[in-house]
Amino acid sequence: MKLNRWSVPCLVALVVSLPLSAEEKKAEEKKAEKVVTEKDNDTTVQLSKGETLLVKLRVQGGTGYTWVVAGNSDTALAQGKPSTEKVAGAAVGGPVLMVFPFTARGEGQSKLELHYKRPFEKEKEPARKVKFTVMVK
Repeated sequence: MKLNRWSVPCLVALVVSLPLSAEEKKAEEKKAEKVVTEKDNDTTVQLSKGETLLVKLRVQGGTGYTWVVAGNSDTALAQGKPSTEKVAGAAVGGPVLMVFPFTARGEGQSKLELHYKRPFEKEKEPARKVKFTVMVK
């Protein structure tokens, strides 16, 4: 195959324009995520538009308790679907993490509050509460 003077620059341009590998995509996604836990209670979190805030809270299975979003001025934050993650080293039936994703969709401030409670005990105060102020710029 005969190469001319344009072959190498064209080949370089093609390689540079290829999509990111799966590992590079995960690294890019991680950069756009911030994680807060119960230890970060009553703090302020700064996000840029498009960034994701992951609220990770510990739950003890089998007790009837769960975390629920009690307050979110959703003009700045869009709530995603909650999920669960295993706690490293936890035994079967042990604690898990509930993960609440929120995406910054526009400038503003959101007061985010989550309660740890039994949903069927509507009149009872939550066992625990966490609050975050989220600033989106």
